[in-house]
Amino acid sequence: MFEEKETIGDRYQLERQLAIPNSDRQTWLATDLQTQHKVRLRMLALSPGTSAEQLKIFKQEARVLRTLDRPQILKYKDYFDIDTYTGGGVVWFVLVQDFVEGTSLLKLIESGRKFSEKQLRSFAVQILDMLAYLHDLNPQVLHLGIKPTNLILGKDGKIYLIGFGIIEALAADRGVCFNTIGGKGYTPLEQFLGQPTPASDLYALGATLIHLATGITPAELPQSGSYIEFADLVNLDSNFVRWLEKITDVNAERRFQSAIEAKKALLSKKASQFKDSQQQIQVNKSDTLLKIKIPNSHIINWQDYSVVLALISIKLIIFKQLFIFQMEVNYIFWLAIVAPILTIYVILFVFEGTIISLSAEKISVTKYLFGMTYGRKRFKYSTILNFQIEPYQEILPGVVRLFKKVTLSTQQGNYDLAKISQNESELFLKEIKVWFNQYQFENSESVVLPNQLNS
Repeated sequence: MFEEKETIGDRYQLERQLAIPNSDRQTWLATDLQTQHKVRLRMLALSPGTSAEQLKIFKQEARVLRTLDRPQILKYKDYFDIDTYTGGGVVWFVLVQDFVEGTSLLKLIESGRKFSEKQLRSFAVQILDMLAYLHDLNPQVLHLGIKPTNLILGKDGKIYLIGFGIIEALAADRGVCFNTIGGKGYTPLEQFLGQPTPASDLYALGATLIHLATGITPAELPQSGSYIEFADLVNLDSNFVRWLEKITDVNAERRFQSAIEAKKALLSKKASQFKDSQQQIQVNKSDTLLKIKIPNSHIINWQDYSVVLALISIKLIIFKQLFIFQMEVNYIFWLAIVAPILTIYVILFVFEGTIISLSAEKISVTKYLFGMTYGRKRFKYSTILNFQIEPYQEILPGVVRLFKKVTLSTQQGNYDLAKISQNESELFLKEIKVWFNQYQFENSESVVLPNQLNS
């Protein structure tokens, strides 16, 4: 193994390790004997059977990294390969990078450092600027390794990006096993499947910011539906929380699709930049219970109802002027009758919601209003004929909204359980199907099966 004061590549004298070493990866602080400058050496152990063609591919990727020219992306200066153990044929690929005085964000977290929302937003903007630069290159460059260990807070207060995962991803694709590709909790599903996109780097950034905000790694935080559950652990502006939820959505298509878009939404003071596509149904599950909470307010919002109430009010005023006025009915008396009706209408349709619970033997449907439940219905699986999600339109005066209606068909009749947005129907069906597939019913008469769930 490499040792302090050892010279490698006929040029770089090793001083000390900058990260905990393992069998296939090491990071060293070294001195460039030609310039006397400090450099960072990132060493990756390749498989014993690494061919000349594979080394050629690694060098091609390293040449791409050498072309990067951005102040806060520490520049790659050199690369080479060495065969340290000639007999065993272990080849080490070495990347030489500039060194900056500072501390990794991971070490700051482990030391108990707390970060303010202002600092988190500043980090986000700086990293998004770097990602925008990388993603706009031709050929495009993905970092694939955004995490606290690869972000250095310099003594000048700026964030510096190191540790590109692109080489490691190449190594993993060619049969070399690293402990982590990207990082546990920071790597989105599509990257694990070998199909990373710019949105993969954005997910890693969001997961990193959540770690900084909570002090807890993303892998240790619970997940509800498409989101990491962290909002109750932080004291952040609600718009910033929603921004973090969107950028870390499990579904890559629902994230921001570019660093520029993410930055624009972050700097905007309008929640509408990301509110419309946010999932608002809440999913909680255990080994024996799946509970889905669906608020009405995410289907028809306040803006819709303001239009509705305005139109209704105009029609009532016209009606009064044409008919009631002739009957000499007191105007205050008229408002006293109409106002409560409109108020109840708004309360029921905006603040009401539905909770659908699936247990071992039945489906329970409960309505709630201001946190209080009422109108509970229970359906045994033996009585259920079908459970489906159908396209539907909500037509109010002056407002038309497309969504999906959850319907339960039983031996006693059909029941409309809830309404969900078209974007949420995919998550809804996925959660129910997964639950049915994983759960073994104690009731042998259960007839609801995954293939009976229609979209």
